[in-house]
Amino acid sequence: MAGRQVFVANPDTDIVTLLRFAPSTVSWIRRAAFVVAFVVIALSWWANRSGWFQYRPGGTEFTVSIRPIVIGVFLVGSLVALRFEMAGGVICAFAAAALMAFAERQLIPTHAVIVVAALALPALLWFIVDLNSYARSTAFVGLGLAAAAVVGGFGVGQYIYDYYWGQTHPESTITELPDSDVEWAWSGAVTESSARVTVKTAVDGNVRLLVADGPDVTTGRVVDPDSIDERVASFTIEGLNPDTEYHYGAEVNGEIDTGRQGRFTTFPIGPTSFRIAAGACARVGSNGAVFDAIAATDPLLYLITGDFHYG
Repeated sequence: MAGRQVFVANPDTDIVTLLRFAPSTVSWIRRAAFVVAFVVIALSWWANRSGWFQYRPGGTEFTVSIRPIVIGVFLVGSLVALRFEMAGGVICAFAAAALMAFAERQLIPTHAVIVVAALALPALLWFIVDLNSYARSTAFVGLGLAAAAVVGGFGVGQYIYDYYWGQTHPESTITELPDSDVEWAWSGAVTESSARVTVKTAVDGNVRLLVADGPDVTTGRVVDPDSIDERVASFTIEGLNPDTEYHYGAEVNGEIDTGRQGRFTTFPIGPTSFRIAAGACARVGSNGAVFDAIAATDPLLYLITGDFHYG
């Protein structure tokens, strides 16, 4: 008669065996999980009231819409864990994973890690409690459910973020400019004889603007900044000719940035025909082909009728 096969766990590879603890230790882990869950909920309330969260540009939607929902799901998971630790842990793991899609985009990195880890820690502790309560086969089922909750939560969070705050149009295929000492530059306040240019530099130092009526800005005149604040330099350009295209480029610490140069056209005098483009509220991090379409119209004036940009 054939003998019965017995499975012997390998302590180096069997995660269930590795997480087996003495009953007294499990009891302390259970208490710690509930203490951490209470602290997480209390700190979430305090952080919201005190303004502790630091956001990326355009990230305040995290507090307004997302945080209350996620904390509500987490609270439900904590209450369920009073009776069923594994089920409560699955719910909290789902909430933590769903939050990742928002936290990584709308909070600064350190706060995003703290928030997600805070929600995930009680879930992990409740998993450990139940791994010490169930047979190995049941424990592996619980680990599978936990993994599914993490994957499913992240997928749901990603879908909701993309649906409400993600891209609404195709991405631009234009190659991104390489990094340089100039982070960005734009022109505005154009008249028939003047304009303003704002430049944000990536480094501290001396900043000047070169302006010419052709692509080679080195042949133009030099304009000193009106003001510099947090590496944002503002320039006023006066004495320009009407209905003329001008090119500009920034000189940072004696080096002319050739990658991020811009152009504008002064307004004409008298009756004329011209094109105006308008747009507003590009979503955070957007790089839409719609901007290529706007640029292709070559408008004399581009009106930004709402929020300019977030990042």
